[in-house]
Amino acid sequence: MPDVVDTDALSSRLAAEVDYLAGRTTRWTDDADVAPGIAARALVVADRHADARAALARVVAEGPLDAQDLVAAIWAMSRVGDPPGARVLAGALDGPDDPSGADGFVVVDDVPLAHRALLDGLLAVAAGDLTTADDRLTEAVAGGDARAPLWGALARVELARVRWTTADLLPSDDARRTAAIDDARRLALAARTFFVAGGYRHLVSTTADLFGEPRPSDRAEPRLGHLVEGSTWLVGFGAQPPVRVPATKGLLALRHVVEHRDRAVTAVELEVVLDGGDHRMLDHEALLAEVGAGDADVAALRSRLADPRARSRITKLLRRTIDRLGEDHAVLAAHLAGSVQTGYACRYRADPAVRWRT
Repeated sequence: MPDVVDTDALSSRLAAEVDYLAGRTTRWTDDADVAPGIAARALVVADRHADARAALARVVAEGPLDAQDLVAAIWAMSRVGDPPGARVLAGALDGPDDPSGADGFVVVDDVPLAHRALLDGLLAVAAGDLTTADDRLTEAVAGGDARAPLWGALARVELARVRWTTADLLPSDDARRTAAIDDARRLALAARTFFVAGGYRHLVSTTADLFGEPRPSDRAEPRLGHLVEGSTWLVGFGAQPPVRVPATKGLLALRHVVEHRDRAVTAVELEVVLDGGDHRMLDHEALLAEVGAGDADVAALRSRLADPRARSRITKLLRRTIDRLGEDHAVLAAHLAGSVQTGYACRYRADPAVRWRT
């Protein structure tokens, strides 16, 4: 049971892995001599995501120190990385010194680190390729089970994250969506059951997050979206880590539609928002009450709200913004393409369990 093991007497290589499973981070986050990939992983566990990204930048720029550092960096990349960084680590993993053995496991100094398929799956997640991620993580579950239940359980957690995200890319009436959610819950429950039985208390608590509302965080979490304004915006969705993109009016419009998911948002209202106005002045029910029931007044209101030029401008803006997001964050773009309706009135339609940071 790693949660109660004293790792001070262990080799640093073994101690890093045991402490990771137990959620102990201090030894690996505040020592300048710790390899940057191992530090990045511990920093993610400690919710120090900005520091984790800085450590990952070192790995990407300078290369991992060894196979263990690479494996740790790949896990951190799947939580707070970006597609270009994932491609660099994939290149290191595919290099001439492939660290995986005959059974597909990466083992260094008799310390098993991960199944190669798990690493490929995590890198595919960071790159936004959920299809490849699902295939490789499914292989990792089988390969992990063949070695020891722990490895199969860890792979199931990652596969559950992908399947939950895949479900949120499908329409609510698509039968595949229900199947994906059921699979995600089954995988997460199987992993958590093993963690409970084995006394892995830290892993029990982190796996439990898959069953409730997503935890607000600037890292990748299933059913959590990011449209966070700044000098650059932090944007993302689901299992693929959020990334930084330039600020645009289209992002402002998307955020407004998402934030008002309980109602239709007219194109005219979005133009007011983009011009810095107060959208509450266009509250439809209030306007109807003000103009009364006269046919001429109602017709004038409808004409004001159903402006074809506004509809065309806003529709093009939203669709162009979603398409451009696909260049930086494929999963976010796929989710918004299927859930944002445009026209005279725009609407965000998604599972109520999906939460957003804005």
